[in-house]
Amino acid sequence: GIAGTMLRTTLRNAAKAAQAVSPAKFYDNIIVGAGTAGCVLANRLTTPPNPRDVALIEYGGKDSNPWIHIPAGYFKTIHNPAVDWCYKTDKDPGLNNRSIAWPRGKVMGGSSSINGLIYMVGHPEDYNTWEKLGNPGWGYEDTITYFARSMVTSTDKYPPRDTLGKACIQAAEELGLPFTPRFNTSRNPGCGYFMVTVADGKRVSAAKAYLTPDVQQRKNLSISTDTFVERLIFNDDNSRVIGVKLGDGKDILLKPGGEVLLAAGAINSPQIMMLSGIGPGDHLDEMGIKVTHNLKGVGSNLQDHLQSRVVFKTSVSDGLNGLTWLKKIRIGLEYMTKKTGVLAMAASQVGVFEQIYKHSTYPDLQLCFQPLSMEVFGKGLDSYPAFTLSLQQLRPYSSGWLRLKSPNPKDHPSLQPNYLSDVRDQEFHIEAVRWGRKFAQTKAFQPYVTEEARPGANIDSDEAILNWVRDTATTIFHPCGTTKMGPATDDMAVVDPELKVYGVAGLRVCDASIMPNVTSGNTNAPVIMIAEKAADMIRGDNYEDRTPNSPQ
Repeated sequence: GIAGTMLRTTLRNAAKAAQAVSPAKFYDNIIVGAGTAGCVLANRLTTPPNPRDVALIEYGGKDSNPWIHIPAGYFKTIHNPAVDWCYKTDKDPGLNNRSIAWPRGKVMGGSSSINGLIYMVGHPEDYNTWEKLGNPGWGYEDTITYFARSMVTSTDKYPPRDTLGKACIQAAEELGLPFTPRFNTSRNPGCGYFMVTVADGKRVSAAKAYLTPDVQQRKNLSISTDTFVERLIFNDDNSRVIGVKLGDGKDILLKPGGEVLLAAGAINSPQIMMLSGIGPGDHLDEMGIKVTHNLKGVGSNLQDHLQSRVVFKTSVSDGLNGLTWLKKIRIGLEYMTKKTGVLAMAASQVGVFEQIYKHSTYPDLQLCFQPLSMEVFGKGLDSYPAFTLSLQQLRPYSSGWLRLKSPNPKDHPSLQPNYLSDVRDQEFHIEAVRWGRKFAQTKAFQPYVTEEARPGANIDSDEAILNWVRDTATTIFHPCGTTKMGPATDDMAVVDPELKVYGVAGLRVCDASIMPNVTSGNTNAPVIMIAEKAADMIRGDNYEDRTPNSPQ
């Protein structure tokens, strides 16, 4: 009967609970953060041959919120403190002293559980540049193997059925940008449908792909959620990391020769390092934190993609603005019965890549077409029918920094993106807004566009456009670079090409923090690649006690 079925389900679920991380055990690897990178590492490092005893520690909870698994559910998860760190930047002079929200996933799967689901490899030159900067083994030909290994399902089989999405493709072709069947194999300007991390109408986060119930049952994998890592623990002479200290005071320790793998993301990984005394010595002195290793690059080189959102009112009402309750019910029923429709869609379905800036040698603009609009990003939708052209600078010249606000591990750090501090970024965004207008004025859009809602036709001089950008532009959620990878000759490098922290044994960083430069597109796929490659390097090391020399 029903009671018996419920009992069997309860027992089965209880049996599937992963074993918790224990202070009574010693581990080959302690992974801090069960986000995108942490899920990949936990799977790969516990797999034969040469499986390790691994502890995976996540401050957020399990990915049980149903909105996580509905592709369009990011509207309900972003800015929700149950699953989002809800970071805010410092007031940024480049944004007319605005502080903006920086959502980051605080849940199993990390930001792959709350992001807009776009799966972009980036441009081959991104990785060739990493290699040219002194990182052998990180060129495109080396990394493409790891992209191919990704277990995250991605598809472009969710093309828009709406009039405006089709018009977007036609507009791009009108401007000489060819339709590209597969963005991730293209090196040139073009338009097409994004690859998105969706399968059978559900989100495929890194947790869903890499931490399946069978993986969580592995005897050599221990997982603890809702568990806060305060700092790293060192040996007596501070030359080696030997474990982590939890918020409840417990110590989780490594076997001799083991490694802590920071996979907490571009904000938390450098924060944990600084709280542990690894970072710029003068800043740590200010915070009253004992310097265990003076490494001035920690927290610097903070990069992100900034988006300007140009909005056009339209005569077509098949977008998401102004949905009636009846239409919302229909959308809900379609998703419940077929796993299709609006709720099965990513943040953007159609994309365009173009090269618009005089200093660029390959596409520098990503347009994400969205059949919706909002006055403030992340808030309610406008009442009138409209679409948004999200115009993103792929390789910004500006970079910022991250610093502690206090020695309290629970305090959010100070985040200064330093957007638009380089005049070339200012020039780019002015040009991008003008290009977006040209895009919306094509013959393909003429039957549908009724008015430019934002910034508005009266905002036309370079000065006025730039001021509008400063007033309204926002993140597209790709912070990276805060523990950058580089050669020992680069005094701002934090990790070597094997992702080992300079001057400290037993510690690697394996997430978006290590990117020397942000990639030309969304960053989730590159982070999966980084973790896949890291797992290979860790398995191949056999705990050789090699500490890279400190940068000179």
